Parts: sequence; structure tokens; C-alpha cells
Amino acid sequence: MFGTIVVFIVSGAADNLHPQMLKTTVDPHQVLLDSFQTFLRHAVAALHKGDRQAHDIWLQAASHLFPTNPDSLDEMTPQLVAKGRGVEAETIARAFAALAPHDPRALFRLGLTLQLMNRHGDAVAPYRDALAIDPDLHSLRNNLASALMWMNPASAEAAELLTAALHQNPADTNAWVNLGKSQVSIAVRS
Repeated sequence: MFGTIVVFIVSGAADNLHPQMLKTTVDPHQVLLDSFQTFLRHAVAALHKGDRQAHDIWLQAASHLFPTNPDSLDEMTPQLVAKGRGVEAETIARAFAALAPHDPRALFRLGLTLQLMNRHGDAVAPYRDALAIDPDLHSLRNNLASALMWMNPASAEAAELLTAALHQNPADTNAWVNLGKSQVSIAVRS
């Protein structure tokens, strides 16, 4: 849904003003998304300055525009990437990873967002950080292995991660498929 706004621009000297009307179409969702990102950046900056009160205010302001709970963010960032708004998705994922640097789910979300943007190499670090915090996080080993395989299809580390993922969840079909691809690549390389 788009809306039209009318802006009056006044030009000329104070004694001879020439008002002009400018009409433009605006996507209200984009305006809210831009404000959401700005509020998150302010929350991160306040947290880094040690101003917990300002952090809480900015985060609360952001939550009035879009839900800030983990489930909603887990849905929002992939949807943004799918709509070609990867920059916004990355900004949001990075902000929440900065706001909760010890939250494996926030780090996983950042890694996934980067991976969905085909930035597999960039996804490795947040995935590793999440793995160090919570090695049992669902899909983490599989996603890290997938990112590593994009960089090196015959990655022995990827094969080890996938084997561990299957020990954790033997019914994980994605891990089985990726392990098969990994084993083929390792065999071809040998």
C-alpha cells in the first residue's frame, strides 16, 4: 500500500515567495522500516556508551513499529532478503546481534541473513560465535557446514559438522543431503 504526500516548497526572497507543490508517492512500510533501523542503531549506540536508560527507550520505540521478539525477527529478516531488501535485513540482524552478543539465536539469525544474501564467507563468523555459545542450537551445524561448503565443497570441517548435526538429530534431511554432497566432493578431491 502506497500513500501520496504533498510537500510545499517555498523559494525566493522573503518579500517575494514562490510556493511550489511537490507530490510524491511513499511506501509507508519503508518509512516505518527506516525508522525501525534508526531506532535500533540508537539503541546499539546507547548500549555501547553504557546508557541503559536510553537503550531501553530506543528499543521500546523500535518495538512500537515492528515486533522485536526473536520469533518475529526470525521471520522478518529472511522475508526482507526475499523481497530484495538485504541491506535492511542485515542492518536489523546486526543490530540485534550487537544488542545481545551472547544470544546464540541472534548470532544465528545474522549468519542466516548473510547466507541468504549469498555472503557465505561472512556468515561463518557469526555461526561460529553461536556454536561456541550453544552447540545444540537447531540447524546451526548444518548452516555453518553449508557456508563452509560454498567456500570449499570438500571441506573436512563441514563433513565433521554435518556428522555431529546428524548425531544430534538423525532425522535432519538437510544435513543428510549436505553430508552426501560433502562426501562426494571429498571423494572427487582425493
